[in-house]
Amino acid sequence: MLELAVLLTIGYLGGRFQSVAWIFLSSALVLVTAPFYLVERMGIASPLALVCLTLIAIAAIQSGSLTGLLKTHHQPD
Repeated sequence: MLELAVLLTIGYLGGRFQSVAWIFLSSALVLVTAPFYLVERMGIASPLALVCLTLIAIAAIQSGSLTGLLKTHHQPD
């Protein structure tokens, strides 16, 4: 649960800075690093669980980025 909160926060901060490149770079970074983290730190051995949890991690950082972008664009001037 803490990991998802960290991903949401990182995504949100990236979105607040209005960096569209951040959305793609963060997804690529999560796609590469999440499987290693899940296997080494969490001890997950099932390929199906690994794929599902990696997709959830990508969705978390994407939703944080989208929330940050939308919050920035809908602030009153």
